[in-house]
Amino acid sequence: MLFEGPATAGTGEFIISGGVGSGAQGGFVGFFGTSNADEAIITVNGGNRSDFLGGGRLRFSQGSGAGAATLIANPGSFAPGGLIIFEDHAHGGTARVEVFGKALWTLVHRKTVP
Repeated sequence: MLFEGPATAGTGEFIISGGVGSGAQGGFVGFFGTSNADEAIITVNGGNRSDFLGGGRLRFSQGSGAGAATLIANPGSFAPGGLIIFEDHAHGGTARVEVFGKALWTLVHRKTVP
């Protein structure tokens, strides 16, 4: 699922599932441009198999924002946990981020080269 332009997640509740089989990728939700998670509750779950592609992923990129959302990353069962990524000038706002077990929260900083 992608949020782009002025789209917001409002007060919705979203669950991004991890993969359920060997080699299966987890679900993906991405915020791009001026989109915003607003006051949503977004849970990213890990996979249930021991391969790299198993966890669900939530990505904020290209200047999007987390607003005042609650973002939760849960571990997987013998697999990678859920992954929350902020990159490319994304804004955290006043979001609450909760990371459990072997789930991950990544902040990617890119320096602009003149």
